[in-house]
Amino acid sequence: MGTVEQATRAALVVKVAQASALGRLYRGKVVSVRLTSRTSFVGMTDAVSTGLQTGARARVTVGSCAAKQRLRVATKVTLLAAAAPVPKGAGSALHLQVDPKSMVAFNHTTLQAPAGKVTITLANPTPVEHNIAIEGHGAGKLVGKGGTSTVTAILKRGTYTFLCQVPGHAAAGMKGVLTVK
Repeated sequence: MGTVEQATRAALVVKVAQASALGRLYRGKVVSVRLTSRTSFVGMTDAVSTGLQTGARARVTVGSCAAKQRLRVATKVTLLAAAAPVPKGAGSALHLQVDPKSMVAFNHTTLQAPAGKVTITLANPTPVEHNIAIEGHGAGKLVGKGGTSTVTAILKRGTYTFLCQVPGHAAAGMKGVLTVK
């Protein structure tokens, strides 16, 4: 069981909360779980169209894990509690993680948020230092293994680039597009 950090049609990013086979190993950590056409959903149609959003609580049953690639494949996702509505003015909280396999890539290259206050938090599980920045709108601190870098900006509708500012990292793929609607 855990709290949804981000949901796309292909994957869920979940902060593991409860004891389970996955929970004992990853309790308190943010993990990515791949969704496939065989993943069944209980309490929702799929992860995106029915609003499995940041803050929702879900039980994710993991059917297989390719250890070398660290891919966890969900066989079943059960919605336990929908996300609480975000109060006006509270803003959007988006979460990224450095891909531990490549060490110079984010786990997502596209993000979406409503206009207003947007916060992006980057978790770094790698020994390589990274930070998160929204081009032209601020940057978080440089962090090593186990650290988190956070940037907050007030953004209008449009598209923005988020990236790691360590020299060479954005060129290597540590950048993405934030769409603000």
